[in-house]
Amino acid sequence: MKLQLIDNFKNSVYSPEFYRSLESKPISFSVKYFFKLALVFVIVLTTIISFELIPRVNFFLNKLGPELLSSIPEDVEVKITGGRATSNLVEPFSIPMPPSFLSTQEELGIEIPTNLLVVNTQSPFESDKFDSYDTLLLLASDTFVRGEENEIQVIKLDSLGDQTITKPFLASLLNKVPVFLKWLSPIVIVVMFLGIFAVFMVNLAYALAVAFVIFIFGKIKKVPIRFKKSYQFAIHAISLPILISFAGYLFFPKVGSNVFLFIILSGLIAWVNIFKDQKPAQSIS
Repeated sequence: MKLQLIDNFKNSVYSPEFYRSLESKPISFSVKYFFKLALVFVIVLTTIISFELIPRVNFFLNKLGPELLSSIPEDVEVKITGGRATSNLVEPFSIPMPPSFLSTQEELGIEIPTNLLVVNTQSPFESDKFDSYDTLLLLASDTFVRGEENEIQVIKLDSLGDQTITKPFLASLLNKVPVFLKWLSPIVIVVMFLGIFAVFMVNLAYALAVAFVIFIFGKIKKVPIRFKKSYQFAIHAISLPILISFAGYLFFPKVGSNVFLFIILSGLIAWVNIFKDQKPAQSIS
């Protein structure tokens, strides 16, 4: 299977004889080829990203707990009773964003607030004052607020029931992180694989554009081609552009891909393999 896939890939890049042989092959042959090729690219990309991402995520989560706890007073006690919050803190009290999280701000390309949580149970929540706290989370007298990307989510405390939050309680929650990490890696890998595979399927949409180009080439060369067969040719013609896009993502991730160039290169490959030496003939079906 591997050798056949490699041969089909090479022939898809340049082999007029191979493209002529496609005239007698069903489109299912080309669809199977595409999915095998997709599987190889997706597995390779998932593996590369996993080796880079998962250790960093694990390291980040392992540091997150100690950094959070170091910012919380030993005797802290926050109570939620009857939909109202009280605390023994000098308010407003701020828990700063963990340094390990702030350090990822530039890499993630997002603006991260200075504080993770601000506790101010002395007054009710006022939306026009939320930005002044420069925080992700806010505990007010009757609400719990989360702000993210210019959106504010407000949760009424009476929907949370009665709660007592202390530092030992928070520590017990954070101690469960190692258990969570055991399941995190396989979950991340599966989600990443499915996500990359779904993104890879966009190439089938690009193939539609390439098929239209091939269809027009057929008109120009007076070699009428049914659109279904044009699409089959396109599935193979996009093989090299996919490889180039894949390499570009690995080595120049910030550059991104250019759909226009992708379609042009695919069209040139189709022209060289199908039409360069083709003379007017009967339609290709």
